[in-house]
Amino acid sequence: MSAIAVSAASVSARVAQPYAELKRRVEAAGLMNKRPGYYTLMLITNTLAFATSLWLLALFHSVWATLLIAALLGIVSGQLGFQLHDSGHRQMFPSRRLNTVIGIITGNAMLGMSHGWWVDKHNRHHGNPNNVDLDPDTEVAVVPGTKTAIVELSLVLADEGQTVVLPDPYYPDYPSGPALAGARTGLLPLLPSRGWTPDFSRAPTEDVAAVYLNFPSNPCAVAVPDGAFEDAIEYAHRTGAAVVHDFAYGDLVFDGREPRSFLATPGAKEVGVEMFSMSKSYGMAGWRLGFVVGNAVVVERINLLSEHARVGIFRPIQEACIAALTGPQDSVAERRDTYQRRRDRVREVLGPLTCEGTFYIWLELPSGLTADQLLTEHRVAVSPGEGFGPSGAGRVRLSLAVTEETLELGLKRLGSALESHSN
Repeated sequence: MSAIAVSAASVSARVAQPYAELKRRVEAAGLMNKRPGYYTLMLITNTLAFATSLWLLALFHSVWATLLIAALLGIVSGQLGFQLHDSGHRQMFPSRRLNTVIGIITGNAMLGMSHGWWVDKHNRHHGNPNNVDLDPDTEVAVVPGTKTAIVELSLVLADEGQTVVLPDPYYPDYPSGPALAGARTGLLPLLPSRGWTPDFSRAPTEDVAAVYLNFPSNPCAVAVPDGAFEDAIEYAHRTGAAVVHDFAYGDLVFDGREPRSFLATPGAKEVGVEMFSMSKSYGMAGWRLGFVVGNAVVVERINLLSEHARVGIFRPIQEACIAALTGPQDSVAERRDTYQRRRDRVREVLGPLTCEGTFYIWLELPSGLTADQLLTEHRVAVSPGEGFGPSGAGRVRLSLAVTEETLELGLKRLGSALESHSN
């Protein structure tokens, strides 16, 4: 976000002009001689301050500009009270200095209210239900897709021989990062008996550079369990590890759940970052754009690597992503509801199963049935669980990102296979 290139004098002149005009019209109308109430004139001036501040905030989008404008408008408001006192206008207090101070406080209070309203409206419109505040200059890195960031975060966080801890099961590309960094891979077990909660008591603690998390989880298809982020922050303080949270499926949560950002957890920004991708929420997988946000030190490392590894990202792609992020979000809700409807259809055919988000099903196969058999004997293609880590043995991942016709045909064949192996 660019700084506001305007001098204090020019802002003062632009802001003071409407007030001078208002005062001139008040005097011309003879209101001074009629001695109207103090509150009436202050209501007029502060209403004008409120409306002006909203317009300037919409124009500048800058906290520093907002503070400067608040100070100037408050002073002008107080100065008007000062002048009204000298003209013989009846004030609330006999001291003109006190009336001036009251005017300044009133003007700034109105601006504070308007700024709070604007920030809240901006956050709600642009999909920030977690109220995560980020400095766009120091806490946001734009990357060509979060798959790139998965590897680059290991490169900038881990020295050769250190340990990068991955959840088990994990997204199959996670091990690529520590491998290219020359780091060791450690595992953080996710417990199916506890809703795939991370068990940090069984994670490595010596010379750990980073720990990766992914909620909603690929492949487990669960939203973040209560307390998981807090446990990750405690683990980071205990081991010195940085937390990397993969939030690619953040918007794709079912049954009325709300997205839960790691950075909304108190203390998260001190120890980690979060990745977000345009691919899943907005269907822009081929566009290759994502973000690493949060801890300024980690973000700066990613930006420094980016400066040497690539020049930038094609501007039309960035403009398209801005349009997606700031435009109507109906398509995001529609996409989520489509996957939830398909999840419900899978449940109708296969019976009760856990799927709280993403567009995957993490399915445990009956003994004796494998992914290879599903493919060769039943003509159903699934992702073998072994590719998602040691704990994936005996499981397969199903995708809901298929057409309705493909889903129905796949469920018919899969249901037949499961029935034949359960007898």
